[in-house]
Amino acid sequence: MVNLKRWRMWPRLWASCAEIEYSATPDSMAAHARDNNDQDIAAILERLKDRDYRDAADVARGFGEVKKRNGT
Repeated sequence: MVNLKRWRMWPRLWASCAEIEYSATPDSMAAHARDNNDQDIAAILERLKDRDYRDAADVARGFGEVKKRNGT
């Protein structure tokens, strides 16, 4: 499991999120990351709650929820 608190790929994650057409689900965002050969980012995106995300800021809020659930 990736430690979100010390994860050093945040810039790559945000770059990946900027390329996505919104509204998007975690599965569609993870598929986009896998299409770009970025399995680590796909694994993180799959941890988001299953709902539609409107933009990268909405994804950031979703990561806050993941971190809160995991206590990191």
